Amino acid sequence: MNILVVSAWCPYPADNGSRLRAYNLIRELAGQGHALTLIALGQDDSDLAGAQEPLEQLCTGGVTLFPSRFFQSGTWRAKLGFFSPKPRMLLDTFQPDAARAIAKECRSAGYDVILALEVGIAHYIPNDAAAPCVLDQVEVSSFVREARESASLRKRLRLGLMVAKFCAHVASLAPRFACWTAVSALERDAIIHLIGPRAAPIIHVLPNGVDLEHNAPAAENNYDPNAVIYNGALSFYANRQAVEHFAGDILPLVQRKRPQAHLLVTGKTDTLAPDDPLRSHLSVTLTGYVQDIRPVVQSVAVCVVPLRQGGGTRLKILEAMALGVPVVATPQAAEGIEAVSGEHIVIADAPQEFADAVLRLLDSPEERARIAQGGRQLVEAQYGWRALGTQLAHILQGQPAKSRRN
Repeated sequence: MNILVVSAWCPYPADNGSRLRAYNLIRELAGQGHALTLIALGQDDSDLAGAQEPLEQLCTGGVTLFPSRFFQSGTWRAKLGFFSPKPRMLLDTFQPDAARAIAKECRSAGYDVILALEVGIAHYIPNDAAAPCVLDQVEVSSFVREARESASLRKRLRLGLMVAKFCAHVASLAPRFACWTAVSALERDAIIHLIGPRAAPIIHVLPNGVDLEHNAPAAENNYDPNAVIYNGALSFYANRQAVEHFAGDILPLVQRKRPQAHLLVTGKTDTLAPDDPLRSHLSVTLTGYVQDIRPVVQSVAVCVVPLRQGGGTRLKILEAMALGVPVVATPQAAEGIEAVSGEHIVIADAPQEFADAVLRLLDSPEERARIAQGGRQLVEAQYGWRALGTQLAHILQGQPAKSRRN
């Protein structure tokens, strides 16, 4: 197939969840022999010049990268967004040059299918695209949960308005696309519930995945028996909240029985203030951005994921499982992963329950090895990117020209 890929993120380097998914799906489609042309937005932290050549090796039809930026709530466009029916984030970050280039390319002949990666780029796709369009990774549950669980009435009302705008926007996208994908059956059902079965197009479940060859278990079982890790950048609000929750509410309970227990946190720390308590926490080590996260994850006894917000399928969990490191996670963190607690993963919620689960794995190398082996077997069976890339290709090949939206 000749495929036009339009991405909300610059896929290289693949250093966060959205970029990992985009890069691996592009790599797998290219590896199957499909001809790809890529147009992508690059946020503030993207090295567009450094990404050009690696992406051109996969996308032989050409790569065009447009500078973009993250949402800034204080800009005049963001403030005007309060009076618009469209989500403020999309208005604030809209890039006219990219929109014109994407619309022109979508209207040109020669593509068998157009693949839009994430909702953040979907409104750039014109209604009169010349080929059928598929929208990947539609996600709504994280917005809804944040609005429902907010502590203050003012914030619930503000987030409720955001959710209403977002759901209306998602519903308005349906006529442009032949089908969507969601990362889990739970996410698919949430989408249908929020925008209505009549508004939703066909939604295929296409989970997140992991590179099984790149993320292989360590040959030697050398790890710090007192160390646990959270492998997620603190620049993302849900990661920050999860780390603060673990450091403040769970780690002290673990340390009552294992005083040497300590937490490693990977990812960029440039959003943390110099006097942020996490920087001076005696039992928390902030590694900063690491080029290769594998040896860091494999140096600890347990991967902890005490997330309480967010949606989708947690790539950090799948990566730890593939690397042979057992995972303790909250029910919210493990949503969308078909894992059985006590077999592939350990699910725990309340602070004492979570601490007890971590302690069981720290205290028992046999139990740690058993859960680690179960996790690896699960990702081998269901979450390899190669199989998921094949599944996506089948979805794209199943879009006949008659499904074009005019």
